[in-house]
Amino acid sequence: MYLKHLILRNFRNHKETDFHFSALVNLIYGNNGQGKTSVLEAIYFLSTGRSFRTHNLSDLIREGQQYFYLEAHFIKDELPQKLQIYYDETTKRIQYNHTNYPKLANIIGILPSILSHPNDLALIIGMPNERRRFLDIYLSQADPLYLHHLSRYYKAMKQRNYALRSQEIQTLSAWEHIMLPSALYLIDKRAELSSYLLDPAAEWLSLLSNKKDLLDIHYQSSLTKKDSSLLLKWEKNRHKDMLLKATTLGPHRDDLLFLLSGKQAKNFSSEGQKRSLIYALKLAQWNWMQKKIGYSPLLCIDDFGMQLDPKRQENLIFCFTRFKQVFICSANVLKSKLPDTTRSFWMERGAIL
Repeated sequence: MYLKHLILRNFRNHKETDFHFSALVNLIYGNNGQGKTSVLEAIYFLSTGRSFRTHNLSDLIREGQQYFYLEAHFIKDELPQKLQIYYDETTKRIQYNHTNYPKLANIIGILPSILSHPNDLALIIGMPNERRRFLDIYLSQADPLYLHHLSRYYKAMKQRNYALRSQEIQTLSAWEHIMLPSALYLIDKRAELSSYLLDPAAEWLSLLSNKKDLLDIHYQSSLTKKDSSLLLKWEKNRHKDMLLKATTLGPHRDDLLFLLSGKQAKNFSSEGQKRSLIYALKLAQWNWMQKKIGYSPLLCIDDFGMQLDPKRQENLIFCFTRFKQVFICSANVLKSKLPDTTRSFWMERGAIL
């Protein structure tokens, strides 16, 4: 799979911008605030139905305009395909080839991508929900059943929480039995992905750090995967949960632990080590997703090389030779370091110059 043509209309500071991409490395560069990151945001939006910078779709509309429109032409399964999204604050129109979709969630998995951007630092130093989101986004793109169970679990848990607040003890068991199969599925798939990521992420990190950093990853679940244990723990915790008016155990409370040379990366690693770890995790996710879906997802990197020393930047560039289509945003001109086949786009005020 590769993205051939991307059209942005009134998206962020892009009035009318058309990109014709290389099937290999694409560099989008220019000064700060010129619309580079918005290109990756558009690709991510077409992949997931959401932005990685805002929860408010109106923020994506160009100032002074009433709508935004995205259109992607790509090759998938050796066939030309098209995905279109229109939004005008009251109406969403989503079309994949000749099929209309009612919700943005329906497009997940159509144009899979892996994104690395500066805010990913929260994956290492942030709260556990950042690490759960890291797992959920990519599992949902590769496994529609995971997205189903994710939605089902949170809807049932919401009802259980309502019952806790309302002191409706008699309904708790029913909601717990609905939560159970979805909780098991989420825990199993998250643990499976975490286990898979370890070897390739450790390999990528070793390459980036010249074998200086040794990685270990642990998925920390608040529950075991045995049915009886799940139900018993929820039942045992009902009094506590009723006092707190919330479900205190479940996959919504799980976490990932990253260790570098035996120490928690969150507390004992440098900024460069943290950034290297993030890149290693993203590259390992690309490996995992390619294996799961059977073709190459897009790889997008914003603010390339941020807080990496020159040697680690050079090592990261070398990694690109192992991937298919790559999109890089940078405020620094990297053309001399990138492969000769790289296609470059200089951005200025939301336009390609």
